[in-house]
Amino acid sequence: MSAEAVISALRAAGVDTVVGCDIHPRAWLATASLVDAFVQVPLAADVGAYLKAIDTMCREHRVELIMPLTDPEVDFYAAHWVEGAGGGAIPTISKPQAVSLCRDKWLLHNALVNHPEIRVIPTRRVLESDLAVQDLPAIAKPRRGRSSEGVLRFTLDGGFERIALGARCTDYIVQPLIKGDVYTVDVVRQAERGETAAVARRELIRSSNGAGLTVEVGQNPRLETLSRRLATDLDLRGCVNFEFIRHGNEYFLMDVNPRVSAGVGFTQIAGYEPVVNHVRCFLGAAIEFPPAIPTVILSKRYREFRC
Repeated sequence: MSAEAVISALRAAGVDTVVGCDIHPRAWLATASLVDAFVQVPLAADVGAYLKAIDTMCREHRVELIMPLTDPEVDFYAAHWVEGAGGGAIPTISKPQAVSLCRDKWLLHNALVNHPEIRVIPTRRVLESDLAVQDLPAIAKPRRGRSSEGVLRFTLDGGFERIALGARCTDYIVQPLIKGDVYTVDVVRQAERGETAAVARRELIRSSNGAGLTVEVGQNPRLETLSRRLATDLDLRGCVNFEFIRHGNEYFLMDVNPRVSAGVGFTQIAGYEPVVNHVRCFLGAAIEFPPAIPTVILSKRYREFRC
């Protein structure tokens, strides 16, 4: 969902060549017309085949920087990319240890549960257990899930005394179902220079898989400060995204996405360019900081194109 915003930003910044890849054929993808070269690749889950395809693509097109836009790609580069692969192409992601921590909701909870400023949602693992009435309402999530895939919600509406989660959920975590407004924050951190920028937005309409469709962007000093601190404490690099839920006067951390967010275009329209500053982080250059952003409501729409 971020591809067009990313490509447009790179074009505007004067990048010479943009190469794109996807698991689907070029003829099926309207966005493929925006890149100089396109390569169809296997699923990132097929590590050997994906590695070979990306290595070949980078060498043939002399790729210098790789910008993963989805969780499976980030996971792949953190775990399987080695120095010299792709002719020396560099994935623009955080260090593997940081990615691994952020992509595991259980480990992330344990790392932050005693943080002096960041509030986390109480979390426990599912170990062939069940939920009693006093635990409800609750939500169960895959430890290393993406978006809202595999998320299970449990309420009292069904009238059950206990709800068995079963063996298929043993790699899940369970949290109380907290209600409130969802906020996301695009953060850009230049680790070597100690520079961090943040822009927050409140999500007014979200898709079923958790992507913001209509948002309110504006200054939120408290949440921006928390997010800059969190990015530093987790040693994240480049453009990343945090998701919070506001319950009462508290912001509870929901998720950490160690990549460009699906809604990065909202931040661009509001007046700050995270994508170009993301690239600067991996070139050792200074980043820009957001201007004073007025409160504005922005919406994403869909259009039809001939591929």
